[in-house]
Amino acid sequence: MTFPERCLVFGGSGVLMGAGLHVVALIGGPRWIEFVGAPPSVVQSASQGTWLAPAGALGIAALLTVWALYAFSGAGRIRPLPMLKTVLGGVALIFLTRGMISLPFLSRADWTSPIEIFAVAASVFVFVLGAAYAVGFWSVWRSQSPATSLPGGSC
Repeated sequence: MTFPERCLVFGGSGVLMGAGLHVVALIGGPRWIEFVGAPPSVVQSASQGTWLAPAGALGIAALLTVWALYAFSGAGRIRPLPMLKTVLGGVALIFLTRGMISLPFLSRADWTSPIEIFAVAASVFVFVLGAAYAVGFWSVWRSQSPATSLPGGSC
């Protein structure tokens, strides 16, 4: 397995873990949902038993699962998926941006708060996943000329 393929398998596995975390937090209830950094409205939804918390958590878990499948596709572990380069590049950009957004807040973090420590660790992890997707995207983008691209797979 090449380095970019290993990066994509790592990235896809990490994203699947994130999908699982969203489901586990939902099962764990409002305190778990708050711990993983959900907005107050989602925590309140979980406390009140309204639809926002489960719909949001399950929607994010489904999206992350699809993104993981694209990583596995880019690594050649499952069949080629449509718009592979576009999705891999988009996920890389989203995760890298999400990871970098937290950098200015590191100096103000309360390092005694488990919730803030989790938030910082999650941001670093998301950044690493973005880098893994970026390496995989670059490899897929370079290996597929327009003549060999999948239908709808060009950027």
